[in-house]
Amino acid sequence: MNENPEPPLELLQSPPLEALAQVHRYPIESAERLRQRLAALHELPADQVLVTNGATEAISFIPRALYGPHVRALLPDCTFTAYRSACAAAGLAVDEVPTELAGSSPSAARSELAALSRSVGPMIKLIFLANPNNPTGAYFTHGELAHFLSTLPPWVVVVLDEAYKDYAPELDLPDSAALRREHRNLIVMRTFSKSYGIAALRVGYLLGDATLLGRLEKARDPFSGNLFGHAAALGLLEQPELLPRVVERNRARRALLTAVLRELGLLVYPSAANFVLVDLPQRGEDFAQLLRARGVLVRTLTDCGRPASLRISVGTEAEIERLRCEMSAILRAQVAR
Repeated sequence: MNENPEPPLELLQSPPLEALAQVHRYPIESAERLRQRLAALHELPADQVLVTNGATEAISFIPRALYGPHVRALLPDCTFTAYRSACAAAGLAVDEVPTELAGSSPSAARSELAALSRSVGPMIKLIFLANPNNPTGAYFTHGELAHFLSTLPPWVVVVLDEAYKDYAPELDLPDSAALRREHRNLIVMRTFSKSYGIAALRVGYLLGDATLLGRLEKARDPFSGNLFGHAAALGLLEQPELLPRVVERNRARRALLTAVLRELGLLVYPSAANFVLVDLPQRGEDFAQLLRARGVLVRTLTDCGRPASLRISVGTEAEIERLRCEMSAILRAQVAR
């Protein structure tokens, strides 16, 4: 699931508990306060920000709100499966381009933007992109995305999912707010579920053209927000020192996880997120089932066309050691047979 393995304990003494006094009210006022705070953070007018019930709510209503049957969407073939499901539910056909996983850096392993650009035909109206990508951990740079956007006709809406962007502040990731000001067809999606560590409270938001966001807001369910989530998000935004600590812990633990997997003789791809993609010498489904029997959960990638791969989330040091022990035991038992 790629959650932050540790909750933001600092919130236990702060605003979320005060929200109890307002549980009899719909969260309209709290969503507006959060919207205004996010607008100030990104230096945008408030009507270019839309607070959502997690990023997955936005993924579900974007295809339904903007399009319908007889329209096609375009995706990399190895990306977040919710994009494909949301398009199918809205009646959109989906075209896919192969995801490349070659090279020694995440940028070299990125989904090929040029292939996506070449695949845009008259019926393509929507493109979903994750940067860094889930489940590969690959990324594309500001210049690469800017060039890609410049090749698209204005009627193609690009949804840029930046759920994992906070984990790689040292990289040349896109300045999405700046690009959004230049491209009215770009919608940027963010979440508090990953680096901020409040996945259970379901808080996300969109940055986009006011007219586009207005159409989206009309299509969503009313009162879909979460009062406690809004309070927690506001509290986290007032503690900017928390995020760098989360990012540094993730960087160290990702390096540890990568080293552990490579010591087991497995191929691990570079990642800019809080998980890694690893290739196995056997079916991932079989290996995942053996790990599940030992109390360890990993994500199989058969639905991404990678039956011998797993996505493994970055956990705590203790969780990584548990993974090392269990995987080592499974591999030794297989060699012994």
